[in-house]
Amino acid sequence: AEFQRLYGTEDQCHEHLVAQRWPDGFVCSACGGRSHSYAHRKRIFQCSACRKQTSTRSGTLFHASRTPLTKWYLAIHLITSAKNDVAALELARQLDVKWDTAWLIKAADFAALKHRMQRRKDAEASPYINHPLAVAQIVADIGPDDTTVAAALLHDAVEDTDITLADLKEQYAAEKAFPAAEW
Repeated sequence: AEFQRLYGTEDQCHEHLVAQRWPDGFVCSACGGRSHSYAHRKRIFQCSACRKQTSTRSGTLFHASRTPLTKWYLAIHLITSAKNDVAALELARQLDVKWDTAWLIKAADFAALKHRMQRRKDAEASPYINHPLAVAQIVADIGPDDTTVAAALLHDAVEDTDITLADLKEQYAAEKAFPAAEW
């Protein structure tokens, strides 16, 4: 009940995401400018100085996803508040999405959790999760299956975090044949 009160609408989730992303107000990632305009319908910020347009979702776990923020937020809530692992099939049922969508959300959330304390070595020191998300987007644009996209999301987890290959096998192999389990 409390979760629904706080994050039950797309607007509430969007406002929360904006507040988390820019706690002191919008800052352009290209030039550092703070003055901006905002297109409410498209939810796009435009820097007044350099004219760069930025979606609230860009550079986040939700980038390039067509899944509504309400479903993402609920998925994260369900996954993080569960005492045991939440199966993708159960997540799909709870979110009212297709199984493969739930499976990818679960993989993206897992990767984000494992990389949460890491930063990129770019000028903005952006969150490391941006790298696996970008790789997953490139792979998805090429058109392979969801298993390959999930492998792209998780490709650095074994190399750069405390997760082991055995952990990945245990987490994902039971639900779907997972290529990383063969590495």
